[in-house]
Amino acid sequence: MEEARQLPLEERLFILLSTASSIPEDVTEREMEDLVAAVPSQAEVLRHLFLSDPAIRRVALEVSRWAAWYLGMLRGAREEGKKVVLSSFNTAPEVFYALDLVPLVPEVLTSFATIFLEDPHVYFDWSVEEGLLETMCTSQRAACGAILKGLGLRPDLVVTAAPGSCDANSKLYEYMAVRLGVPYLGIDCPTYHGERAFDYYTKEYRHQVRRLEEFAGKKLEEERLREVVEESEKCRKYYLEINDLKRARPNPVHSSFNIFLQGVKFSSVGTPQGTRVFEAVLEASKDRLRKGEGAKPEERIRQIWVYTGFYPPSMDLWFWLEENGMSYVVDVLTLFHAEKPIDTSSLDTMLEGLAQRCWSYPMTRQQRGPVDLPDQWLEDYVWCVEQWGGDCFVFAGHPACKNTWGGFQAFIRALQRETGLPCLRLEADSWDFRVSPVSEIKRRILEFNETMGLG
Repeated sequence: MEEARQLPLEERLFILLSTASSIPEDVTEREMEDLVAAVPSQAEVLRHLFLSDPAIRRVALEVSRWAAWYLGMLRGAREEGKKVVLSSFNTAPEVFYALDLVPLVPEVLTSFATIFLEDPHVYFDWSVEEGLLETMCTSQRAACGAILKGLGLRPDLVVTAAPGSCDANSKLYEYMAVRLGVPYLGIDCPTYHGERAFDYYTKEYRHQVRRLEEFAGKKLEEERLREVVEESEKCRKYYLEINDLKRARPNPVHSSFNIFLQGVKFSSVGTPQGTRVFEAVLEASKDRLRKGEGAKPEERIRQIWVYTGFYPPSMDLWFWLEENGMSYVVDVLTLFHAEKPIDTSSLDTMLEGLAQRCWSYPMTRQQRGPVDLPDQWLEDYVWCVEQWGGDCFVFAGHPACKNTWGGFQAFIRALQRETGLPCLRLEADSWDFRVSPVSEIKRRILEFNETMGLG
């Protein structure tokens, strides 16, 4: 264990996930048990992903291939002479790929760490030792803890397109830039909506792109951006089809698929590797729909998560939900429904389309300003219930999300008036399970279901 911690975080994850990507699709239970014996710390997640369901296995293989590609790109960036951008999850990556920059998304690496590594708490503790407050969001802190400790890929630039929608997120990125002595490139994001606000944001986004061109040392070529955006548009279309499938009962889109789509969305849309994951999720969900497969033994409870989900060890919670008749339909980080098609006729129209994409990214959209304004938190979750139905809401209240806690009570009361559905409030950390272990989260969910007479 101690020896593994001396490796860069992206290297540790690459070794594990590149190994998983080589597992054959027709692997037998006996062969998988042999592999589990070689990596016993990953036994549970391997069994979940490769032995629970053939459709899930196909998705898991594509996700492993994508993850190995993405992590391999990070670990090889220096040797290839590419510049690395520490980029927040709510910053669309298409322009980075068009400029041949490498996006290092700490929320994705942190989630990889909590799901696949047996010791992610070490990285959280390192981040505190290196100056980050333990009350700040943990979504970035495993990756940033490794970087600050010298055991993670050091970025050349820090970029965010959504300061203000999450104060803790914003200050962390500023801190990383100052601490590492690298440039910080942010955006002034209005806290209100409407045409005037979006026009202002678009100007800010164009300015950020110009600064990125200066940093990359090259102009953003129209044809190259068109190639990336057209690839990204495939993911948007696949996502809309996946959304439609969720209307079926039982819901054929397995709970774990939501997490996979998030990882790709925040780091790799615009690449063929990312597109293949969206396509695999769509095809696997169609296959499950044809077979009538969903939560087992039947879908009894349909959950709508109104904020973030959890990123637990071995993805245990998501498989447990499905095995106990609960369908986890959506959370705020999987809400990409507001994205509009991007007009690829010119560089100018593509930049405006990408600005709209960042403007509508999860959390940036829902948490910007009062919760009951049009196009925000309340309206989006009324839409979710209209689209997919539901039996209850679940709010996973991360300790760092002070702005969300401040508006939660008004939000949920208004949402319950509109829908009549009850809400379970969980006070836990979505990434650091020392705060509230998975066993306690399960207990609370079962207690809530019994109390409310669900299922």
